[in-house]
Amino acid sequence: MWIDDEAQFNAASRENQLCSKVKKLWANGSLQIDEKRIDLNNISEDALCSSVFLSDDKPFVIQKAEKLGILLITPSTYAQFACLYKDNGIPLRTNEVADWSVMRQKARHNFNAIVISDLYVLKERNINLYAILNSLLPTTLGTELHISIFTQDTPTFQQDYEEIKDKIQELRPRLNFNLTLHKGLATDFHDRGIVTNYIRMKCGAGFDLLKIARDGNQVARITTDVDIDYPYFKESEVSEGSYENILQDARRMYNNNICIGTKNNRLLK
Repeated sequence: MWIDDEAQFNAASRENQLCSKVKKLWANGSLQIDEKRIDLNNISEDALCSSVFLSDDKPFVIQKAEKLGILLITPSTYAQFACLYKDNGIPLRTNEVADWSVMRQKARHNFNAIVISDLYVLKERNINLYAILNSLLPTTLGTELHISIFTQDTPTFQQDYEEIKDKIQELRPRLNFNLTLHKGLATDFHDRGIVTNYIRMKCGAGFDLLKIARDGNQVARITTDVDIDYPYFKESEVSEGSYENILQDARRMYNNNICIGTKNNRLLK
């Protein structure tokens, strides 16, 4: 942990319960704390990937975090972000009416890079992939949003890329983004998942989960769970391993497989 004023932190720890707990972790060796001034106007690429920032409620800092796609926790937003640090499993049953707005409710957060890895994610894309993107993507971003989708090859792969790109531009006309569509084989995928620089989302049945029923409703194809959680929560080893597995598969395809698009994702370099 970096703090920007050690003397002020020490003073706060005598009055503030959170600072007191953090200092005890520091004292018993469970946490390393160093003093470092943090300038959000000159943040490194590495910090853009995974750093979590704690701040008081200053509007300009909150606005800056939104523009950079970084996770900022303040006293007034703590309750909002607490859910990110535990598994938010959402059970769905076969033929249950559902849609991907659950992503907006459970997983909406600042981010600046996203990896979607699913062999069949282009199926029923209007009610699956596009609905997921519409629930998750920021309206605008001060830095470029990196979007990488890994899926199976199709006879219309170039056309698929253009359609997805056009759809994102339609959904988010003010968003600065780059998109890459990567070709994969069944053997390339160990876990289906969506990973941002902060969150892991996993669906056992895949993110082509929804279909249109005979009555016109969107329903789940199969009974499954949709898991949404923060990847490095220490008590969630399964989640941490899954997050890394998804990124390892994606990095291998990123470096070796054919793709269409910009091929630039800060999570995969």
